[in-house]
Amino acid sequence: MKCPNCNHVSGAALLKCSSCGEAYDRAALEHWQELEYLLVWLEERERAADLKGDVYDRLRGEAVRQLDAARAALRITPHALPQPAPAPPPPPTVIRQPEEIARVLSLVLASLDRVPRWRDAGYIGSASAERLRQHLNTRAQSLRAELGAQTVKIESPTEEQVLIFALGSLEIWRREGHIVSSDVEPLRAYLAQQRAALKQPAPAPQPLPATAPLAPKPTPVPAPQ
Repeated sequence: MKCPNCNHVSGAALLKCSSCGEAYDRAALEHWQELEYLLVWLEERERAADLKGDVYDRLRGEAVRQLDAARAALRITPHALPQPAPAPPPPPTVIRQPEEIARVLSLVLASLDRVPRWRDAGYIGSASAERLRQHLNTRAQSLRAELGAQTVKIESPTEEQVLIFALGSLEIWRREGHIVSSDVEPLRAYLAQQRAALKQPAPAPQPLPATAPLAPKPTPVPAPQ
């Protein structure tokens, strides 16, 4: 064997265990250790997930076959093969109440109705308006499918509820590409302004101006005879 550090070529072909005294062919032992490392490497969860199923099965099958042959050549008792780590359990399914689904659906539909107004007023461009319209349409269809055959009255939300929903959704819309980034701040400013205007107290009604009392009609004086 040639040393990779000093290039010394060793003539020793056997390696002897200092504990049990068993001697092994050096090249066969190194080959067996390389195959065991390869099998452990293949069994890592991330690696198994990255490789396509048929590719993973072929690679693992060939590694196991060669490993068994190397063990037989070295007269090594097979150990239990490493098994892939179990996949994590799927997250629990959250079942929403139909009233909650209907509430979100009403907000999505109300926002969808306002998209053309935001575009026409110049707060978002045509590209954002089209992307947002498609997204809200798709989400409304998904919510209707989730609602299924359950009969729930869909109440119209208040203007403030729609504004709060849209303001809270802006970052999600931007992050998922449903609105152009340059349109986010103009629309946010407009929505915040509209919400602030709703919080302003309504002006007190002005009293009607007082009308002057009518002057009494003069009493006619009879003409002298």
